Amino acid sequence: MFAIIPQGLSADLIGVPFYRLEGLAAGPAPAEAVPAEAVPAAELSASPQLPPLSPALVAEYQPALVETPCPEEVQGDPTLLCSYLTVPENRSSAESRSIEVLVVELAGLDGEAPDPLIVLAGHPDEEFFDQIGWFANAPARAQRSIYLLQARGSHPSRPALACPSAADSTSAADSTSAADSTGQPSCAAFLRQQGFDLAGYTLDQRAYDVVDLAQTLAAESINLLGNDIGAAVAQRVAERAPELVRSIVLESPLPLGTHRSLAGGLDSYAALSTLFADCARERACAAAYPDLETHFLQLIDWYNAHPTSAEIGYGDGTAIAARIFQQLQAGGDSVPALIHALYTGDFSTACRIAPAAGGCLLPATPQTPTASPALSADTPTPTEADGVSVEKPQGGTEIFQLSPHQSTYYTLACSEEASRYTDDDLQRLQSRLPAQVASLLTAPATELLASCPQWQMPPAATGDRVLPALGVPALILAGAYDPVTPARWARRSAADFDQAFLYVFAGQGHNLLQHPESCAHQLLAAFLERPQQRVNAYCFHRLHATFELPPP
Repeated sequence: MFAIIPQGLSADLIGVPFYRLEGLAAGPAPAEAVPAEAVPAAELSASPQLPPLSPALVAEYQPALVETPCPEEVQGDPTLLCSYLTVPENRSSAESRSIEVLVVELAGLDGEAPDPLIVLAGHPDEEFFDQIGWFANAPARAQRSIYLLQARGSHPSRPALACPSAADSTSAADSTSAADSTGQPSCAAFLRQQGFDLAGYTLDQRAYDVVDLAQTLAAESINLLGNDIGAAVAQRVAERAPELVRSIVLESPLPLGTHRSLAGGLDSYAALSTLFADCARERACAAAYPDLETHFLQLIDWYNAHPTSAEIGYGDGTAIAARIFQQLQAGGDSVPALIHALYTGDFSTACRIAPAAGGCLLPATPQTPTASPALSADTPTPTEADGVSVEKPQGGTEIFQLSPHQSTYYTLACSEEASRYTDDDLQRLQSRLPAQVASLLTAPATELLASCPQWQMPPAATGDRVLPALGVPALILAGAYDPVTPARWARRSAADFDQAFLYVFAGQGHNLLQHPESCAHQLLAAFLERPQQRVNAYCFHRLHATFELPPP
């Protein structure tokens, strides 16, 4: 179990500059060393089948920014200005075609500083448009324009990496060029058949999109904000064009070079373990929800043997565990109550906290549960023959029918991660997790090993993922309970900068900038004004983890 913010140590660890010791670099030692991670021997000896991506820029081009009507997702806001950034699909190919990447501008409300803020979203599609709302009324917009740069290959950037279903694409399904080695339709083969150069949809090409956008804006310096995988892109920009970047903000970051699918399992469970420890330290929470981790693991076993009915809709124990991790993304205040409700069979409370999609069809009056992990009833698993509609686990994602978001995920993950680990590494990782969640938390890594051979993505050059100490000042924000980009990753990110201000928000989950009035937005605005100075973190120091308690 990893304690993300030990009680009583926050004053020593939070909001102070971090220094990375490299060679004879000056500066005090970090207040807390990031635990070293063992590198599996299999990973050290692995050799990719394809040559690494070329970092050379051979395409001759002039980037252009052309105004365009805003897509329907944002047409309700007249203050927005939308444009397409025209750049090569693959700058490492002299014959590359051009693509258009959507840019949304939020002009400064009260002034126009010469150094705009460029925001790099974590997820390409839905979250990109959500982030427009995050920054429309943000304090940081008062004195400078904010530009949101969509990930290439996303909709409505053009072209979008979308694959139809096999049934909707007869020509692709019948073509051997659109099939994998087993003869099954392949999204990657279909995209290549349509003329896509998938080597152009990588972190490095996204980083150059930022540089090209700054050129078209005639901006001599910029501020960068990267969320999730956008943080890795921002780090790449800061390394490739340090003279361009005035400051960098990493929010809920995925550090460059981190094996998300592999390391995410352990670190996600560490985030949940932090919540268990915080609840146990708080007297009221510990009294209301004793032995929380034990109950969490027991309820997974119990519901795997006794899945909920379709009317309730939570599925089996593994599906319930996934729902609890999903709830953790929004913060931890209701998670102990949710675990306790599921453990005791109190579906009325569970459905209030985390409604199951299409489920939670409860009786008009609350019923005392007749079977639950807490009561340990020896009840046989319900079946269709018993007249009960049972929620069945869903199968794996169909590879051929993919949205642009899914396709861009594969181009990045297969390039950055899948070539660097093996089945043996997966088994080692699973052995270090509780058996009840081992398969769930390593499912992304397992799925990549199965899918990436079809994508045939050249691996990113390992040397390009080893960063020197970056001199640009950095603000790093993370939620203590974030299971998507755990707080441990924020600490790793801090080690890549000579001066980084790290704030781990007690009780918070993923995406800290969703609300303009939040403390995270206050820190962001203050940092952008004076990135070399420690910000006034009064609002941050008032934060503490709180938990929903049962009524008296």
